[in-house]
Amino acid sequence: MTTIRIIPYEEAAAFWTLRLEALRQHPTAFGSSWEEAKDITDEGIRDRLQNDDNGFVLGAYQDNRLVGMIGFKRGTSIKERHKAFIWGMYVASSHRGQGIGRLLMEEVIQRATAMNGLEIVTLSVVTTNTEALKLYRSLGFVTYGTEPCALRVDGECLDEAHMAYRIGAAPRSKDHEQPILEAALLSIIPGRKEEFEASFIQASAIIAGIRGYLGHELRACVEDDHKYLLLVHWESLEDHTVGFRESSAYQEWKSLLHHYYDPFPVVEHFHPNLLPGTKRNDKEEGSPPSQ
Repeated sequence: MTTIRIIPYEEAAAFWTLRLEALRQHPTAFGSSWEEAKDITDEGIRDRLQNDDNGFVLGAYQDNRLVGMIGFKRGTSIKERHKAFIWGMYVASSHRGQGIGRLLMEEVIQRATAMNGLEIVTLSVVTTNTEALKLYRSLGFVTYGTEPCALRVDGECLDEAHMAYRIGAAPRSKDHEQPILEAALLSIIPGRKEEFEASFIQASAIIAGIRGYLGHELRACVEDDHKYLLLVHWESLEDHTVGFRESSAYQEWKSLLHHYYDPFPVVEHFHPNLLPGTKRNDKEEGSPPSQ
């Protein structure tokens, strides 16, 4: 059984051991570094275990052992008291796949919702961390921007998706939504195939952070190596036509890709239902990722 509770000052050593494990094993997932964190004093560690009206650090426990953590910090100035941010979300590798991350996030959201005057909770996540992006989107976080090269780790630039949860916003209703498939046949200007593929890798990180995104495929044409079939799976039509198309992320997508097309593609949407009598193999290449 997993218990979620505040990490007390008395457990500072266990807290920092888990924090250092996170920074060392997953350097691309955090803005802080193990090299800097390992030298923080005991007083500095205790300072991070804030537990007051402006923040807290929660731990996930199994058999009284700390196996996960998440930090929460509220703005302190008059102009920033309406918002807070999440930091340091981590679950020990030995305890993943048990839903502990979701339990931590749900507890943070519940506590944040009860705070007077708090309207928005934000977080940042590297765009390559697709599992985290899926979790945050499923809880109601929406990407409001992507920061290019937000982190540089071992010489590699990492983009970050900035996400926000608006307290009091109406939850997504699944009753009238039906997953759809976006399809577009892309014709690329001759001689720009390699450039397009490199740009598409960057663009993939952008769309992965959009609420309602379920997965995508880019398939090269057999007969024409400058033609591609783009398939994107969405939870609903509005997630694409409104949520994505009206976001700042779409402007980034356009600047990366639209100048490669000639002619500009027609984008259409299709229901997922197959005709009666057909049988789908869920393991077939190209099926949407499981959630």
